[in-house]
Amino acid sequence: MSNPAISRFADHVPARPYCTDELSAGLRIRPREVALKKAYVQPNGSGMVWTVPFDVDRQIVNPDDWWPVWDTANLPPPNLAVQTISTGRGHLLYLLDAGVCTTSAARSKPMAYLRVPSELRLGNVAVV
Repeated sequence: MSNPAISRFADHVPARPYCTDELSAGLRIRPREVALKKAYVQPNGSGMVWTVPFDVDRQIVNPDDWWPVWDTANLPPPNLAVQTISTGRGHLLYLLDAGVCTTSAARSKPMAYLRVPSELRLGNVAVV
């Protein structure tokens, strides 16, 4: 993959993630190579968070002013932004430099960061 952010994302997708092209058809477990070609893919496995996805309940790029949602909300730019063509809505993906363990062996401060309410971190963008 030519984009470093996409390569980083792909490196941390679980070996057999849930994925689908159509949510109404349900999720299926598939090998990573197959899943990465789907429209919807599970970004993190159990026990470790490498990608923090945020659901954007409005258009990622406002057609009236052409500024991306993270600029108008004074947010840091995401590593990746994905958009549904039909609605303009999508997800902002922030890739962590170090994964956060979410098992019983997890450190408390990184876990606390992941639990901070999305309103405090990203305004009106909701954590997925």
